[in-house]
Amino acid sequence: MTVSARQDGSSVLAEGHKYSWFPSAALAWRVNKENFFQANWVNDLKLRIGAGVTGNSAIAPYATQGAVTSLFYPFYTSSAAGSIPNTVLANQELGWEKTTQYNVGVDFNLFKSRISGSVDVYTSNTKDLLLQRSIPTVTGFTTTFANIGETSNNGFDITLTTVNIRRKDLTWTTTLNAAWQKEKIVKLSNGKQDDINNNWFIDQPIGVIYGYKALGLWQPKDGAEMQAFNANGNAFSAGNVRVEDVNGDHKIDANHDRQIIGWTRPRWVVGMTNEVSYKQFTLSVFLYGRLHYMYNYGGETAPARYVTREVNYYTENNPNAEFQKPIFNAGGAALDVYYASLGYLNASFIKIRNISLGYTVSGKLLEKNAISNLRLYFQVVNPGMLYSQIKFRDMDVVGPTWNRGFTFGINASF
Repeated sequence: MTVSARQDGSSVLAEGHKYSWFPSAALAWRVNKENFFQANWVNDLKLRIGAGVTGNSAIAPYATQGAVTSLFYPFYTSSAAGSIPNTVLANQELGWEKTTQYNVGVDFNLFKSRISGSVDVYTSNTKDLLLQRSIPTVTGFTTTFANIGETSNNGFDITLTTVNIRRKDLTWTTTLNAAWQKEKIVKLSNGKQDDINNNWFIDQPIGVIYGYKALGLWQPKDGAEMQAFNANGNAFSAGNVRVEDVNGDHKIDANHDRQIIGWTRPRWVVGMTNEVSYKQFTLSVFLYGRLHYMYNYGGETAPARYVTREVNYYTENNPNAEFQKPIFNAGGAALDVYYASLGYLNASFIKIRNISLGYTVSGKLLEKNAISNLRLYFQVVNPGMLYSQIKFRDMDVVGPTWNRGFTFGINASF
């Protein structure tokens, strides 16, 4: 058993807070070394348990100090410089975030190393979160950093390696990594009450999408239903976005009809590497994915006079479209009020991040030239997606463009 305590004071908050001690402890038991253990097909089996408290500054150095912003005043032939406070109010009472975590794990090696890996299950609780929150603008500022509330996090990590083929000249190995986590807000500065202004909700993750849920588009056949809504102040017509009326009063208002649509942090992060070696050749393929989360890209305004991507929008000849009808907003006329609700999309994806092929040169030619190792390789980076519901954006980099590269190289040792 090993017990350790560490002083996590390598970086302090901008206001110069005190160093703090954060203890941790771990216990491991190698079960296969015990006399009672008789399973010959198990080469190694180790159980682990750990607990600890860690501190986290969580924000950039000096970000909480209430810095000033440079301001320049132009004159006829020169300029004068000044400064004004930025919009973040300094908070002299900040302290460390403190996370208490418990972990149970197992490491295993089976069937003469044909199957190996580890499984870890953990739960953690974080108090005194360092978050930026909105404050009344009458203070002269818009936000401040504060130690706010408490969150909890549960999850598990899996690493599994299998040797699928092991022959004299041929080996095929697969390594799978998967991590699942679920977080939630336990308490905020005002207790168990939601903070809608900051988009924080009790028993929900920190990053959520809160808004109107789209049910598609209004169709000509929905005339009677549209009339009921329009009698209460709406102006729906065929081709507009139809959102859910949560309380069924034929009104759409922010107090009663907004809801949590989803979360912006993936529940699953997965990766898989397949490596095949045949004599001097080695082929490796790496897959990566993030699953079970959403992305808000803002929707499509379709104002009919700006450069945009190809959009499947509503017309009388295309009623089952993906987006609402174009609206010409000359003179600042209002667009579709609820168009943004069509921008809440399933962001899950699995992509090929890397494919590499290498050849290791061997023989007398290397010995004659005093070369101890020579390897030629060809590599393709980001060749493409295997699965993604968002076709116009690479969710790995969260952008409309990405870098696809081809590399040929030589590694040599003398």
